[in-house]
Amino acid sequence: MSDSLIVSLDAGTTGARCFIFNIKGDLIQSSRAEWTFTATPKVNLGLEFQPEQFWQVLCSQIKNCFRAGNINPENVKAIACTSMREAQVILGEKDEYLLATPAHDLRALSQAMKIFNKHRDTIYQVTGRLPPMIFALARLLWMKRKMKEEYARISMLLLFSDWMNFMLCGEKASEPSVAGESMLFDVRKRTWSEEILNLFEITPDILPQLKNAGEIVGEINEKAAKDTGLKKGTPVVMAGADSQCGLLGMGLNDDLNLGIIAGSTAPLQVVTDKPLFDSELRTWTNCHLLQDKWILEANTGRTGAALLWFKKYLADFGLKEQEPFEKLEELIKDVPPGARGVWAFLGPMITNAGSLEGLGQGGFLFPLPIAEDNSGLPLFYKAALENAAYAFRGNYEILSGILGSEFSSIGIGGGMVQSSTFVQIVADVLQKPVHTYQTFEATALGASICATVGVNIYGSFNEATDSMIHPTKTFSPSPQQSKYKSLFKRWLQIMQSLKSI
Repeated sequence: MSDSLIVSLDAGTTGARCFIFNIKGDLIQSSRAEWTFTATPKVNLGLEFQPEQFWQVLCSQIKNCFRAGNINPENVKAIACTSMREAQVILGEKDEYLLATPAHDLRALSQAMKIFNKHRDTIYQVTGRLPPMIFALARLLWMKRKMKEEYARISMLLLFSDWMNFMLCGEKASEPSVAGESMLFDVRKRTWSEEILNLFEITPDILPQLKNAGEIVGEINEKAAKDTGLKKGTPVVMAGADSQCGLLGMGLNDDLNLGIIAGSTAPLQVVTDKPLFDSELRTWTNCHLLQDKWILEANTGRTGAALLWFKKYLADFGLKEQEPFEKLEELIKDVPPGARGVWAFLGPMITNAGSLEGLGQGGFLFPLPIAEDNSGLPLFYKAALENAAYAFRGNYEILSGILGSEFSSIGIGGGMVQSSTFVQIVADVLQKPVHTYQTFEATALGASICATVGVNIYGSFNEATDSMIHPTKTFSPSPQQSKYKSLFKRWLQIMQSLKSI
């Protein structure tokens, strides 16, 4: 078993990634490629992608890993897929592609507004989701009106990771945490919602069968073997939504465990032993990968993506594009909390799913008159990191308020964890210890854990997480936490003022 390997495919908003882990949870090899979505000129706010093109990108990453790591496909015991949420592929009667859209495709804005205004409370209490703009329900209603012929030919709706599994093994299936991102799913009952389907006159025939995380979906077929380099017959195991895989990859499976998945977006998810809903409709409720657990989510939105934007467009006058964030980390080592009066509002937000109110204006605020000690790249970057941490704190307070209790533990994973400076700021702003792990690629590791359970390398999720997850460092609040308590309150005040502009 020492040569046993697991392949994880993670399809995100910005690109495709392949990871190869051993059964101890060590990352052996990885490969990544970026991709982009295409605006559709004839469809207002529409974004699409070409599935066959994206499939080739995914396959290339698997081959890159095999080549770079000199890996024998015979040693791969299973593959599992996870992906961005809310993206979908709609197939026709002969499995042809009728429509493929990412999460941020907003073509169905008009249909979504009608759903929101007429059925908001019903939708939320069944699906745990608002607003409807980014979910499959609204896009199906858009197709019914704008693509009538194609709508009549729909044979199957697949969420993105469902489609990845389909391409690997030819089977059409979904999993509760994934299906919950369609707005067609009853998160309390963990099944497709008859109430929603009847309300909007959508046939259940277009929805895939449900399997649980850790169950085998199928086996690598001949075409996928040729495309990917994987051995024909390799088991394809069901994983789940990327954020819930991230929770699993940090071992956060128990009631009141809080996970922060600090990637391009940054959901905060707390594990619960029953489905909980916010009376103010601010948060999301969904299923965890474990069959007897749910999650309550507050999402800060574009967080890591905002920092990448900062580096690309604001920091490039001092950094070469290929230089890592470590260069910025060195620049801010002596910047005090509060960045000498510089405030950043770059996108990270406090969740409010039940409101369509705009976020207001954004950017940087700094004291006037401008002087050398209140401007410059280091201060702006420190403020950008603090901006994300303040948004975490705002969402943390919403979640703890709904639960009426504190969290039993807090873990953080995702690409932003590569910045120890950032994690320390998070611990100081939250005023709580924050745990990190051997690999920050928690989502990919979570998918691999599902695969090991599916092929009986481990007998349960608990056994797999005990064997594959390796906590490394706990960031405890520093003496700076007292300063951040008042700074967070000031950030909230300024943010509310910006909303009114």
